[in-house]
Amino acid sequence: MNALAALVLAGTAAATSPLPEVRVQPARFHRGLPHAYHDQAVASVAATSPPGEIVEQVRAETRGDLSYALVAWKVSPQAPRVEIGAVAVNGRQAWYLEISGAASAYPALRAAVMTRLGTLSRPYLSAPAELTVRAVGRVVPLTAASASDLLWDVEVLIASCSVRTTAAPPPAQPALDVHVRYAGPRDLGLARHEGMPVAIEEIRIVTGPDSNRGWPLQSIRYRGGEVGLGKCDGGATLQVLCRDELRGQVPKAISASCPLLER
Repeated sequence: MNALAALVLAGTAAATSPLPEVRVQPARFHRGLPHAYHDQAVASVAATSPPGEIVEQVRAETRGDLSYALVAWKVSPQAPRVEIGAVAVNGRQAWYLEISGAASAYPALRAAVMTRLGTLSRPYLSAPAELTVRAVGRVVPLTAASASDLLWDVEVLIASCSVRTTAAPPPAQPALDVHVRYAGPRDLGLARHEGMPVAIEEIRIVTGPDSNRGWPLQSIRYRGGEVGLGKCDGGATLQVLCRDELRGQVPKAISASCPLLER
C-alpha cells in the first residue's frame, strides 16, 4: 500500500468512527468572556514547552443572538490529537464547549462544535423546572424573570463543582433552601458517571448556621442515586446566594462576603 492510499484510508476511518460528545457546561456571564477566553487560550498554548500548535482560532464571531470564540490546538505539530475549546454568550447566558479527538478527524470535530453553537444561538429558554426557595420555612416569592435568572445561576454553580461526596443530611432548620425539580433529566456538564452523562433530576442547595460555617450544602438527585457535591466555585456560590431576593435570608458567614461581587 502506498503512502497516499494509507492516508486516504486513515482519513476515511477517522471520519466514519464515532465522534466523542461535545461537552457543554454553563458558565458565568461576562461581556468580555469570548475575547478573554481566546486571548488566554492562545497565550497558554504558546507558553507550553515545547510550544503547542494553534490549528485554528476565532476571536470574535456571531451566530444569531450568539457571540463566541473558538481555539483549536495540538500539544505539538506532530501530535495525533487535537483539542477544541470554545466560549459562547447569548444574552445573560454563557457556556464552555470542549471536544478532543484524532487530528485527522478535525473537520468532523469542528462541525460538531458548530452544530452545538447553532442550538445555543437561538433565543435562550430556561429548562422546564420547578424552582422553590424557602427561607426559615417560608416560601420566598419570585417573579418569572427572577426565577429564570436564579435557575441559571444555580446551574452554573452546580456545573462548577468538581468533587462528589455522600449526600449530607440537610440542617433541621435551614436558613435557606433552594430546590429545583426538572421536568426532564438535565446534563450540566458534570464529570461523567460510568461514561454516561449525569442525568440530573433534582438540585438542592441548603444553608444553615451550623453547616460548614454557613456555607451551603449542594446535592443532586440523578438517574441512579443521590450525591453531594464539593469544591464548587466560590464566586458562583455567592452569585446565587447574594442575589437581591435572597441576600437578606442567608447566614452572616455568607452575606459578609457578598460585597466581593461588586468589586
